[in-house]
Order: sequence, then C-alpha cells, then structure tokens
Amino acid sequence: MIWQRTLSLDTKVEYGTYVNEYIVLSKVCGDFKCTSVSGEDMRHWEIFKILKDQYLYDKSISRKGVEPYYAEKIAILKEIGRWKKVALEVMPDERELVDRENLYHMWEFEHINSFQLDTAPIFNPPKRFREKYEGLHYEVVRQKGVIYIYFQSDDQVPWRKKQAIKNHAVGPHRTGVEIITESMLNVGYGVIIVLPYNLQLSFGLI
Repeated sequence: MIWQRTLSLDTKVEYGTYVNEYIVLSKVCGDFKCTSVSGEDMRHWEIFKILKDQYLYDKSISRKGVEPYYAEKIAILKEIGRWKKVALEVMPDERELVDRENLYHMWEFEHINSFQLDTAPIFNPPKRFREKYEGLHYEVVRQKGVIYIYFQSDDQVPWRKKQAIKNHAVGPHRTGVEIITESMLNVGYGVIIVLPYNLQLSFGLI
C-alpha cells in the first residue's frame, strides 16, 4: 500500500491509503510503557475504513466505517508500524465498552513473548471445533489457568462477533485479546485469549 502521512485535526500522526473502493486511515494515538507487555513500550493505533464516496461527500461519517480485514491490520503493522511484528485487539468486559464511532483499536508491541499470558498455544489449534454459536464453530481450551477460545473460519470474523462469542463462552465480564501477527494470517482459525479474573490489562480501551 502507498501511505500518505499527515497530521490529523488533533495533531496526531495519521496515515491514509486506498484499498480498492475504500479509504483506510490509521492514526498513532500515542506510545506508552505497559506492564501488560513486561514494561515495554506499546503503540496505540486507531483504524478507520470507509468507502471513498462516503468519505469525500458525506459529512456525517463518524459512525459509517467498516471493519478492516485482518490482512489490512497486518499491512499497517508491516508497512507503517513501529516494530512491524505484533499487536493486540481487545474484546473487553461489556461494562467497559464505549460505543461512539466505528473506530477499531490495535495496540502494537515488539515481542510476542512479552505479553503477560502465554501466547504459544495460539499456534496449536484443537483438532475439533465442537461448539457452535451463531454459525461459528469454536472450542474452549484451558491451559495453565488461561482460557483460549479457538474459532474456525476462512472468512473475516467481525470484532462484534468475536466479542459475542467471548461473552457466550466465558461471560460478558471477562476481557479477551486477539494476537494480530503475520503468522496467524490465513490459517483458517483465530484465537481469543481470555484474561483470568485477577488479571487486567494495564492500559485503557480508548
């Protein structure tokens, strides 16, 4: 992709590019030290994707965006990311949801093994996905006190559907994360890592 770098109205660095009939805007919201990744730096990205025609001619676009594909999130990491390796997407406790705009958030960091929970199991899916919820096959696996929700799909699974399956499988007041990394691109499944009750992310959701 060819990214154009600008400053947004709130003076944050923003990158824009065209993806077929869409415009993708990626904004750097800030870097910060984070105990959730062993005290290392994290970078907060906001991603907004919208049809070109809507972006150019519709002045009330804030709620009309669509979710970027997993491959587009990888492209952001690889092409304009700080470390170009890995990020988190969060499926929060329902009580912490702030439903204002169709913005999608991604938290980039450098080392996948720095995350506070074991990420190795995401690369070892179960042989069977025996449960089904709203047309999505899934399997819940518990390893060393951590819950991993594997969901099977060759298509894009929207964030709201991942939030719903997390709520259904383990309850609405749990926090889950998905690891965004090139190694999980086009593997035919995804994984939500559910945080234990006594463990929370050390950064805000907005």
